[in-house]
Parts: sequence; structure tokens; C-alpha cells
Amino acid sequence: MFLCFDFGVKKIGICFGETIAGSSTPLPLIKNNDELMKKIKAYVDEWDPDAFLIGCPSKPSKDFFKQLNIFKKNLRNEFKLDVFQCNEDFTSQIISSEFKNKEYDSLSAQKIFESWVNIKSE
Repeated sequence: MFLCFDFGVKKIGICFGETIAGSSTPLPLIKNNDELMKKIKAYVDEWDPDAFLIGCPSKPSKDFFKQLNIFKKNLRNEFKLDVFQCNEDFTSQIISSEFKNKEYDSLSAQKIFESWVNIKSE
């Protein structure tokens, strides 16, 4: 079981993913601020994941990549769980415009997880 993130420098979409059935549940968006690890801890306590999965674009900017790596390091240090990364290209484009609201990034996290599960099952 995973917590999956659509990482952003201002906000982070998150979903809980269950690998056996390949199902996932989008969770409320979290802001990328000083309270970030506290909010993630609440999700870790509630969902008890085995690992984390983070979507990353194939061509991130240097600043984005640096912040993403800090986020991954903080997750490993704080929770002592494995952190996996997968390509998130086009996951945001899959989401219909009717869903592009405040939970848009969590739906994107859900698509990242589903994409990763599909690749792993091939």
C-alpha cells in the first residue's frame, strides 16, 4: 500500500493506493509549507502505507528537481519508508475539465498511481 504524491512547490496532491487490487482513493490536497510533514504524518497514521510513490515530470526545471529531492529525502528521514518515483507526464491532461477544481492535484496523484500499477503489472 502506498501514499502517492503529485508534488508541487505550492501544493501537493495525494492519494492512497492499494497495489493488489490496483485501486486508489484521492485524499484532500495539502499545502507545501512548514506544516507539510505534520499533515503527511496524519495520513501515514491513518492509512499505514508500506511506501511512498512520487510522480516526477521527465524534464523538470532545476529548481523543481531540487525541491522534489528535498521532499523525497524528508519523507525517507521522517517515516523510514521506501520512496519510489515514476514518470508523471500527461497525468494531469487525463483529468477531465469537470474535475479541475481544488482537488485536481489529488486526482492527478491517483492517475500517477494507476499508471505505475499498470506498468508494474505488465
